[in-house]
Amino acid sequence: MDELKREIGYKIKTIRRSCGKTQIDICGDESELTIRQLARIENGQALATLPKLLLIADKLGVSLQNIVDVKVIEIPKGFLKLKDELIHSQTYADKGRIERKEAILEEIYENYYENLPEEEQLIVDVTQARFDIYGSSDVTYGLGLVEEYFQQLLKKKYFSVNDLLIIELYF
Repeated sequence: MDELKREIGYKIKTIRRSCGKTQIDICGDESELTIRQLARIENGQALATLPKLLLIADKLGVSLQNIVDVKVIEIPKGFLKLKDELIHSQTYADKGRIERKEAILEEIYENYYENLPEEEQLIVDVTQARFDIYGSSDVTYGLGLVEEYFQQLLKKKYFSVNDLLIIELYF
């Protein structure tokens, strides 16, 4: 998967440069894609989600197929099952349920995290931060995420689930 991230990032950077466009040209007001996110994608550090790839392809004036083989980008079914359980199960301060959520997060980090698109990583990070905040009453666990994404949120007209989770961390 690391090779895929590098390959996609290299293609995006190469096409962008050949078009004479800057990262600012692609990101615009940064309401949908920040320069930092684009830089991570171009450097192969993050796997872009399909909506972000469509946005980038549109801004570059190329088809998505010029950037990536769409069939290759697939979120593992095992991760989706764990994510569903993580999001939809409540702990009710029950020790057994809390331990189960900790085990799910640990399994995600060990087996899936590095190969997930950035938006899926964000869901995991926000869930981990919320879990840490509730367990310790230390709000600094979510501060890094809020600082990184809050300015982007202020520019949006419509919010995604991830956006709402970050807003919840703020409050």
